[in-house]
Amino acid sequence: MAPRRYTTVTLLFLMFAVLCLYLNFQLTNNKMELPPPVREFLQGQNLMQGNTLQDFVPTQRTEAESLQALLEDVNRDADEEQIDQDLKDLNFEEMPPLPLVEDLPEADAGGVSLEPTARNVTARDARLLIVSAVPLFRARVTSSLVKTLGERNGFRVVMPLLPMQPKMGLYQRDALTKYITSAAEQEPVAFVRDMYFFDVTRMGFARPVWTAIVQDPVERLVSIFLHAKEQAKHQDAGHKDRDISGLSLEQCVISRNSLCWYSKGEQRTLQLSFFCGQHTFCEVVGSRSGLQMAKYQVEHQFSVVGVLEELTLSYAVLQEYVPRYWGNASIFMIRTELGSEDLETANYLNTIPEKVRQYLRALLKEEIDFYLFVRQRLHLQAASLGLAKQLY
Repeated sequence: MAPRRYTTVTLLFLMFAVLCLYLNFQLTNNKMELPPPVREFLQGQNLMQGNTLQDFVPTQRTEAESLQALLEDVNRDADEEQIDQDLKDLNFEEMPPLPLVEDLPEADAGGVSLEPTARNVTARDARLLIVSAVPLFRARVTSSLVKTLGERNGFRVVMPLLPMQPKMGLYQRDALTKYITSAAEQEPVAFVRDMYFFDVTRMGFARPVWTAIVQDPVERLVSIFLHAKEQAKHQDAGHKDRDISGLSLEQCVISRNSLCWYSKGEQRTLQLSFFCGQHTFCEVVGSRSGLQMAKYQVEHQFSVVGVLEELTLSYAVLQEYVPRYWGNASIFMIRTELGSEDLETANYLNTIPEKVRQYLRALLKEEIDFYLFVRQRLHLQAASLGLAKQLY
């Protein structure tokens, strides 16, 4: 019985092989159309390329090669809409992140300089400005100002709305940097997007100008909380079990909801994470190494980090430290009315009991430490420019 069974298996295999060869011939000569679900499945499994089956052996994915070819064919004379479309075509969500080869053990992040100074680290003749970590609250004020300054000071403003996480893998960072630096070869460019700091000089590119604006950590948490509540009204309609639209800040804290609760050791997107960078410990709540690294990067890589609660002073320092991009910022500061969401946040901030604020400050100890460091640095920079009168 065994030989007969093997003969049957062999015949079935031969019939399957002949069928596949026939299908391959028909597909190659455009004599046969596969149903869309079947075609998509085969292509998704890399069993089919174009109209040709791949001999039932999965081919190696070639995102890197095709991406490189795409980057080399960039039209350097492309306008802003084309650059934005090219960025969307990169499809950041599907590109596989590579290991963060520049990552450091948390223990190695100690020993960095932690004292703020007033020195200017702006690179001479830099043709690329990166504006990162713009708070949700009053974000449109800064965005509108950058657009106005672009028209006044003669630089292109790129604000892509493509889906992109603030922490990117090497593929994404390399592709993004190539696009914005190639655009900067034609004219100075300001790229406005929240993303974690990464050293582009280690990737072989010219040093850009990094600037950012931070917000009081407690008020930032409240802004995120209110924004999430507003989003829940639309996303969770009809799902009472997930509806947080009626949740108060106090209830959020008491219930240890992740919107309002930070547990030591957990992975979270912190405000200091945007400055600390790509290291694993940059997203760990309570990490002293993450705090130290964030301070170090601010002092050595960021020209100016403004403070949302002192925007007028922040713009005054920015225009002196980075005149090519932020020149005339104080003159053209957009004094627009608050939007409905911003107005709700502003009013809500005034109603938070001091006891709740103190409790949140205790949860956000490292965030508060970092915020005070940034604010002290901004004040030192302002004092060096003779702007001490604007401090208070």
